[in-house]
Amino acid sequence: MITYGDQRFTDPTNIKSTNPRVRQWLVNQIAAARPTAVILNGDVPLAGDVKNDYAVFQTETKPWRDAGLHVFPALGNREFHGDARQCLENWGTTSRRCGTAAGMRRSWDRGSTCSRVYVLALDSDASLLAGSDQARWIERQIDALPSSIDFVLLAMHHPPVADLQEHIQVDHNPRSNEIALRDYLSKVA
Repeated sequence: MITYGDQRFTDPTNIKSTNPRVRQWLVNQIAAARPTAVILNGDVPLAGDVKNDYAVFQTETKPWRDAGLHVFPALGNREFHGDARQCLENWGTTSRRCGTAAGMRRSWDRGSTCSRVYVLALDSDASLLAGSDQARWIERQIDALPSSIDFVLLAMHHPPVADLQEHIQVDHNPRSNEIALRDYLSKVA
């Protein structure tokens, strides 16, 4: 399995916000490695409301589809950069994992990469606090795990455990959302 985050697919002529040459090289290396699964932990597009960013994603990741790779995307904050409705429409068009409820909504998903590994792709910007829709969904997934599963992987943009930063990038410190998930996982692990 390969985990790949902050891809930020966008117009390949944009070399200020992303590095398209390295991104395309990584996509090809991943395809050549033929992993059981590719776990994308958010920020797939540079801007979620830019339809072309998802078109670039489709074009540049064609080697993954050609290789038959299983891809598990999780939502990051860039998927919701811009007009929220357009962002959800673009995400829904790109990922069948986006459901509808009173219109389009943020989503989470699950899947088995092989007989012993289970992936939960979460939305770390939606509530993970006890009692929230996503927290209850996670509980149901954990409770229903087949006994054959040895490993559960969480794919999410903001991790439940991280080194605390005091001077730089303090916005990357765990938030109450991720801390709630960490505490829940500590109880059920």
